[in-house]
Amino acid sequence: MDSSSVVSPATAFLYFADLPIELQFQVWEECLAGPSMHIFDVRIPSSDDSGDRQRDGPRRKHGVFLDPVRSVDDPSMYKHRQALRQTSRLASLVSKPTWRATNTVYLPGRREATAYDNDADVLLLRLGAAPGGHAAPTGDDHPKDDLLARPGIVGMMLDAPWTAEFAETLRAARRVAFRAADVQGKTPWCVGDAFDAMRLACCIQQDLEVLYFVHEPSVCKCGCREWETKRPQDNVVGGRGRRELDVIQGMGRTYREVRVKRKNRDRFVRYLDAAVRQQQQDTGRVTFKEVRFLVAVDD
Repeated sequence: MDSSSVVSPATAFLYFADLPIELQFQVWEECLAGPSMHIFDVRIPSSDDSGDRQRDGPRRKHGVFLDPVRSVDDPSMYKHRQALRQTSRLASLVSKPTWRATNTVYLPGRREATAYDNDADVLLLRLGAAPGGHAAPTGDDHPKDDLLARPGIVGMMLDAPWTAEFAETLRAARRVAFRAADVQGKTPWCVGDAFDAMRLACCIQQDLEVLYFVHEPSVCKCGCREWETKRPQDNVVGGRGRRELDVIQGMGRTYREVRVKRKNRDRFVRYLDAAVRQQQQDTGRVTFKEVRFLVAVDD
């Protein structure tokens, strides 16, 4: 066992089981306080992919699918909830879903899926993977002319066939997030255009209420330094419809909403915002509120 994962006796609380049940219950509830962030990699299969097809099942061969982030640093709260269920009988009871509306994410493998609170939680889709799950190249990996000939990662996802499960998850999602680095990077590999925005809007606009773009300072080099990171003193924004700024919880990471002036918003973000609004108006069912921006902060 890694020594860094061992809890020091000086910092461990050894009498938790002796606390009143009501207090234990409150502690477990606080551990699962939302709204929560759930993160998945969008995998674009290719014909020459030699990955573990037995693990991934038929979805890997037949279309774009969602894959868990395979990292020990994954801050997804659905994994945290799954782990808490194994801690104690009381923790298992607290972690049972009580949501009014759920959305299901279908994962590789037979009958592998997870559900989350579709009213409050956020589904973050990481697009920074090339076909077959390999990392997308940067501007230093290919000659400039070669990069310009390649489609953006958004276009690649839209051009590939989709699994029915992936399409169902996106259509039902009410709060969807993308990493800013994936859609507004400085290399053509990442950049989407107006046509991509319209196509993507068709896929996500059905029940969409809020569209988030997430700035991760450790990986993002896409000009997000222009985002206004100073939060209002009372954490409230808006005029007549005033509301508190969003705070989305991850495991070891918090996603805090910041204001971004319209002039500092990426062109693709503006395209997508307008496309979602127009398409919902055309259907006569307007649920979309606005685009919002989050900055990831490690706890």
